[in-house]
Amino acid sequence: MVASSDIDSFGSSSSSVCSIGVRQPLKSDSWSNLFTEVGQRFPGGPDEVRFVLRKYSLYTGYKYKFLKNDKRRVSAVCLYSGCSWEVHTYAKFDVRNPNVSKKLIKDLYLKEVRDDPCVKPKSLISAFKRDYGFDVKYHHVHRGKQLALDEIFGAEDKSYSELLWYVNALKKYNPGSHVVLEVNPSTNLFERVFVAFGACVSGFNFCLPLVFLDGTFLPSKFKGCLLAATGRNGNQGFFPFAFAVVSSEDDANWSWFLEHLKYVLSPGRSLTFISDRHLGLLAAVKSVFPDSHHGYCFWHLKKNLRRAVPSRSKKLEYFFSLFTKCAYATNMSEFQENYDSLVKEGGLKMKEFLDSINPQCWACLFFPTQRYGQMTSALSESFNSWIRDERTMPITAMLDHIRLKLMEMMSDRCLESKSWNSVLCPAIETDLVKKLEVGRTWNLTRSSEFVFEVHSDPSHMVDLGQYCCTCFHWQMMGIPCVHAVCAIQRYGAPVHQFVDVHFSAAYFRNCYAHPIVPIPNFDKPKVVPSESEIQPPKNRRGPGRPKKSRILSFGEVQKKKTKKKATDVQKARICGNCKKPSFHNRKTCPEKYS
Repeated sequence: MVASSDIDSFGSSSSSVCSIGVRQPLKSDSWSNLFTEVGQRFPGGPDEVRFVLRKYSLYTGYKYKFLKNDKRRVSAVCLYSGCSWEVHTYAKFDVRNPNVSKKLIKDLYLKEVRDDPCVKPKSLISAFKRDYGFDVKYHHVHRGKQLALDEIFGAEDKSYSELLWYVNALKKYNPGSHVVLEVNPSTNLFERVFVAFGACVSGFNFCLPLVFLDGTFLPSKFKGCLLAATGRNGNQGFFPFAFAVVSSEDDANWSWFLEHLKYVLSPGRSLTFISDRHLGLLAAVKSVFPDSHHGYCFWHLKKNLRRAVPSRSKKLEYFFSLFTKCAYATNMSEFQENYDSLVKEGGLKMKEFLDSINPQCWACLFFPTQRYGQMTSALSESFNSWIRDERTMPITAMLDHIRLKLMEMMSDRCLESKSWNSVLCPAIETDLVKKLEVGRTWNLTRSSEFVFEVHSDPSHMVDLGQYCCTCFHWQMMGIPCVHAVCAIQRYGAPVHQFVDVHFSAAYFRNCYAHPIVPIPNFDKPKVVPSESEIQPPKNRRGPGRPKKSRILSFGEVQKKKTKKKATDVQKARICGNCKKPSFHNRKTCPEKYS
């Protein structure tokens, strides 16, 4: 070893002799303690162990070889014989393949499923990764969620046996309700059930005389269809008052549903039915309610109009515009002008389509009674969307949860209406105020006590005695139009005297005057007697994954979930059989057997 004084003398005496300096620190100096103790953890797994081995080899200069080197184990020993250095590591658990089961998923996420029965399995997979740091397989989560649903609501097949108790309890706690359960007496198979709460039936008498009919599919294990009758209250909200669970939306079930609907409706009241023109529904309404009027949903008619339009035609929007003008025309000349243009431009197929639908069922000008401006069955679709989560539940749980939603809705609206200080419903009051602002600058000329000429552009005649205006909107809506509001102001009477009584706040309060009573289940039997068991309907499971989306009607196109702008135009393809542009294929071609 050389002393420090000698270093100084050598450096000063001769430049030919190399001086000995201090070694510069290296980045690898910190690698001496990469392996510290038995039980040391490597969060990065086998990849981190291999990386640490390469750094340690670089630091020490010793070479190594692997004894085990896979996804779960890494073992290495020194390459030189006689050296006892060795490293053994293994994975304590596999992040990608944890030891989980459907029962574990059910226990961990029972509360989440109870709060949101329609939670997606993918959401639970993300939550499991976030909460526990594991990747879990989809089928484990899907089956675990189903176990949770079975624990919360009971098994779907057992739910049918609970219907008998539920029907009796509903009649007991809600007298005046009409509930009918039909079971095949020979096989004990469930057939259908009809429910109309007494509070809803009495409240419908104060709704508009409109009944919106529609059916929606049930995506549960045993399928089926839910038929519903919905009304409209004076504040422009929907009012569900009767529904039924049946096997399918066919003629027999619609007739059965309407027969029971007729039983709960007031016999002397004239009603107007609005529907999507389902074939079974058309015949059933005409048979059960022969004196009533049936209006077709204009939105569905517009979609069906595609049948008469060539697939590559650029005039589709133009045809829609003409058809809309015909539906909302307020005088005969306006209707005829647009109707003739539609037939002339559309050709023979367009004429055949228009001839197949009676104008009295879709054109405001020819509708024999007041439709209150309701041209579509959107109110029924609102109810279907409102019970979207409940439709996935077992049948008894579904009926009870719909009851809970109706009970809460009626209570909320009842309490809300008590704070109103107006004679009319708030939505109608707001509409009238807007109309008053529009007509403030118009001049009027009085013809008689009740007749006025309103000098708008164009001018119109208003007859307050007959509750009509030449613009036709007052007669169509039941609410004074902008011209009528201007004339009423000149006449000096309160506007609410000329509004249909169904839009009054008093009628709205009467709609929700009677509450739906809770149904406690403390006396519900835990075990259903064998003689009272109801078997679920026989339903053969189809191939592939069960369908969760409804079947679109003709001309209705589901918008694609892409980043591009969603299109609403359905393209026709050349059929392999008839060689014509169409919306069918070789198998479904109508000319296949002709």
